[in-house]
Amino acid sequence: MSKKIDRWRCVRWPATDLVWTAVALLFLSGFATVVRAGSPESLPTHDLPASASLPLTHEYAPFRRAAPSPYPVPGVYQVRYAAFAPASGVRTRTALSQLTYGPVGEPPLWRFITFPQALRRQLAFHTGHSSYRGSLPSQPLQPLFIGGEGGEDSLVDGWTLLFTTGFEESLPEPACLSPDRGWNATGGQAAAGFFAARPTAPMFGFTEPGQPRWLVCGPFVGASGDRFLVEYTYRLATPPGALFFFGISYDGQTFQGSGSAGLTSDWLTQQVAFSTQSAGQFWVAWTYEGDFAAPAGSGVWLDEVAVWRYSPPAMRCGDLDAGHKGLVLTPYDPTAAVPAPIIRRDDTVVVERLAAADVHWVRLGIHALPNGVNLADYDRMIDTLCAQGIRVLGLLNQETLARQDFDATDEATVASYDAEFSSMAAFLAGYFAGRISDWEIWNEPNLAEGAYLPPARYAHLLDQTSTSIKAVAPHVQVLFGGLASAWHDSYDYLRAVYHELDTNLDGARPFDALAVHPYPRKGEGPDPAIYMFADQRWGYETILDKFLELMAEHGDGQKPVWVTEIGWNSARQSRNRPTCFNAVLVQESDQARYLTTMFDILFHDVPLWGQSGTRAVEKVFWYQYMDVGTLDPCAYGSGAHLLPKDWWFGLYRGDKVTPKPGWCAFVAYPQPCQEVAAIQ
Repeated sequence: MSKKIDRWRCVRWPATDLVWTAVALLFLSGFATVVRAGSPESLPTHDLPASASLPLTHEYAPFRRAAPSPYPVPGVYQVRYAAFAPASGVRTRTALSQLTYGPVGEPPLWRFITFPQALRRQLAFHTGHSSYRGSLPSQPLQPLFIGGEGGEDSLVDGWTLLFTTGFEESLPEPACLSPDRGWNATGGQAAAGFFAARPTAPMFGFTEPGQPRWLVCGPFVGASGDRFLVEYTYRLATPPGALFFFGISYDGQTFQGSGSAGLTSDWLTQQVAFSTQSAGQFWVAWTYEGDFAAPAGSGVWLDEVAVWRYSPPAMRCGDLDAGHKGLVLTPYDPTAAVPAPIIRRDDTVVVERLAAADVHWVRLGIHALPNGVNLADYDRMIDTLCAQGIRVLGLLNQETLARQDFDATDEATVASYDAEFSSMAAFLAGYFAGRISDWEIWNEPNLAEGAYLPPARYAHLLDQTSTSIKAVAPHVQVLFGGLASAWHDSYDYLRAVYHELDTNLDGARPFDALAVHPYPRKGEGPDPAIYMFADQRWGYETILDKFLELMAEHGDGQKPVWVTEIGWNSARQSRNRPTCFNAVLVQESDQARYLTTMFDILFHDVPLWGQSGTRAVEKVFWYQYMDVGTLDPCAYGSGAHLLPKDWWFGLYRGDKVTPKPGWCAFVAYPQPCQEVAAIQ
């Protein structure tokens, strides 16, 4: 067996402002790198009734209330949260990479999509390939779990689990081979369970000293167009000159991938996404090359390996003519005590209710859990919606990345965040190409109590993200992130963004449509027949006209408006209502009536600027699918902010299935609803 390392491209993360806990001199490809390892970063936490850990999701499940509750389990406090650590107490971080195969004869490209900030400072990475001449596992592995259009529900599941191991007590032979017993299962340190795989010292007389220790698993079989996700968790403490490498091979000899060296304070879960261009089989391998005489506690520990295959459906929902009205759908179920997709196996009731409500559009946020965006969750949700003729508007915002330093002000962090965000946006646009053709960049960037970005900062983020998306999916639409209102504060924000685009970004126009959320405010009250015309004293027919005029002044007069949120909170009679919104809270019957009035105004009274008869508003999305609770918006900055309040904007009650009068108004539009009395 022989092995060589060549055609390496070095990628090094900066290491600054850190306490030295380890110094390693790495002599790789003719250069030396000093790796500094900082003390583990503590993640932000907050004491909550369910002992949840940040990042907190915005909306809560049904909770204890003073008034009679319409929810299925009144008096039960349930909170949807994502904890950083698994039950074992071992903290893991997650990185997402993509391996892209180009034309024959050209080397594949390895890209890091997301990577934990703390570990950027602790590891050095090298991308390239390694050559292997040893024995290979030869029996194709049979799937362990096969998805599909399943059983008694309508879930469309293209995911198949091909292989998984936690290395409990032994290597998973014959699926994996390690020549000369180069790797063994050992106890003592593990990401889960009690065992992990570790490379062993070469045996005298059997293995040439200095040769890498290989662990090869497979083969895995795929059809043309299949996508794969390899996931493995490792902890690294390499001595000087050592290298841990992971690669993928279609011929069993040349493994393309990435090597790493350094010291990690946490376990790192590496996810590698790639696609096949033709039918065939492949192998995955891990190698370790280093000094086995190094002090105890150094080396690498490998655990929790899984290989998944995803077979995309033939349908292309990104081309559906889905009409002009839609619904905001939260991706994770507010009624679940732990994170669970809103559409999942054995619970597709939401899809059935969407179809019953004649919904053909949903606005779906792409949310990262602590271990990143779960692609399988989103594939199942989007494919199931697609099968019902429902098109998706994808929302990318601060919840799309696990890191939450979007509001940083120092130049280095801003640049790092924007680069990672735009990289993730491009990955998702390519991954969901043909299934999502419309992407909204940020939600309410001008909302001070939300994920606020200064206008200049947002202009640069929007430009960079739009450019990245269009590079991989040139025909998709990019939406300016939904402004938090249609009042003058949002108008001033848009004007400031245009100023930055013209002054410092060469007049870029990085969006195809403007998204706005024309919610009521206290002064005018909740009736859209009144507040939507509040700007007539300034010479505008509706409060949207000033935006259309501003767009026309900047050369965007032909671009449409999408109302990606509009709704009313029907908690007026609740004793647990957010009282600072009393002036715009409504009853359920008013919620239904205002829906019809607002839709009429948006679709019939708002033309493009100077183009009477040409409708400006293309799509309207009702906020939102179901009643939930939210952190108290009336108590920002105090401990009471963590006490949930009623957020009853939904077309359905909090049990996900009971319709409200607004449901009938939505279904019947543009005709009047005849069933409100029966629903009440």
